[in-house]
Amino acid sequence: MRLLTRRQVSSRPASALLILLIAAVATSFAAAQDPLRGWKVNAKTNALALVAVDESPRDITFFFKNVSGRTITAWIVLFGPDGQDVRRDHLDSFGGVLGGLVPGDAYPVSIGAQEASQYADRTVEVSAVIFADGGSEGSPRSLSYMNHWRLGWMLETERVARLFRTADAGDLDDASIGALTERLGKPPGSPVEALASVQEERLPGVSISDIRRADVDSLRAVFTGIHAARNSGLRKLEELRALPLSSSEPQARTRTSAFSRLRQEYEGLSAKDHAYCERMQGGTRQ
Repeated sequence: MRLLTRRQVSSRPASALLILLIAAVATSFAAAQDPLRGWKVNAKTNALALVAVDESPRDITFFFKNVSGRTITAWIVLFGPDGQDVRRDHLDSFGGVLGGLVPGDAYPVSIGAQEASQYADRTVEVSAVIFADGGSEGSPRSLSYMNHWRLGWMLETERVARLFRTADAGDLDDASIGALTERLGKPPGSPVEALASVQEERLPGVSISDIRRADVDSLRAVFTGIHAARNSGLRKLEELRALPLSSSEPQARTRTSAFSRLRQEYEGLSAKDHAYCERMQGGTRQ
């Protein structure tokens, strides 16, 4: 067996460190040369650009930058072969989920590394965007999805606004909030159930009968929009339940004061939705 001298033993860690440093430099150089890490872009719009991809053993993060010069309020990116998308990432500030993407800002989208491994061709489709000024660009299919999602959100928002408007604001004990929560109902389980729940709501140019004749993808979008708006209303009622019925502090939030503001919030949303549908000819045309 060969014995190592003290010099040989002490040089081993230094050599290993040097190798790691070289590898790190090489990795950084490769990333600088290809910030997308081998991912390809199928661009249906040039308003949103994939500018960098950050990979780790657990997940992969894609950074999409607004290069349009206009604020973007909604967008869709798809993963998978063209026409066979496996995953759809849809973000929309219309429902207050997030702020609009202003020019020059980037938004991260992360997916699990294991999930990403199924995308053999490593392709991302930058599919469609809707701008704050009402314009849009991109795939007709994705634009239809976003417009129908907004229809679902608006119809359910109208329904929640109506229920809040008719609720007894002077009686907000736990039982009354429980009854209002029951009236609001659980999130729908299917497009058919979702549309049935909002069939009494009215928005300019919007026809429930026409929506029912839409394609499967658009119906799914309406369902998802209604589902999201229903969850939002239920969440606000839970926040209301956590407040005291009354307080000796003049500025303290109580159920009555919070519910009054909640009604005002939904009245404002309803007015915004009506104006939007009038401007967008029923909400489905950009």
